[in-house]
Amino acid sequence: MLDLDKYLDNSVEIRIGGEVIHVMQPTLRMIDKIDMIESDLTEDNIRGKQLETAVLFLNHNKEGRKFEKQDLCEWTIDAITKVITTMSILRYEAETDPN
Repeated sequence: MLDLDKYLDNSVEIRIGGEVIHVMQPTLRMIDKIDMIESDLTEDNIRGKQLETAVLFLNHNKEGRKFEKQDLCEWTIDAITKVITTMSILRYEAETDPN
């Protein structure tokens, strides 16, 4: 049996300020949006693009918590990069899963 719930409900626990949220695997719509965000990526705008991508990922959570760019402006670049990397790995695993 193909259990689509396994894929539609796949998430990663992320602790932010003592609170745990469950950030869900990116949807096709989100991937398209990320492609648009990154379409004009340059050295001058990379930090802003990373911030925008991290917010997009974080806002796709089970708890319904919403983040704004300004919420992440005080974060370290390592924290922002880790969010993007973790969610990208989850996307890759879904794309390469033989089931």
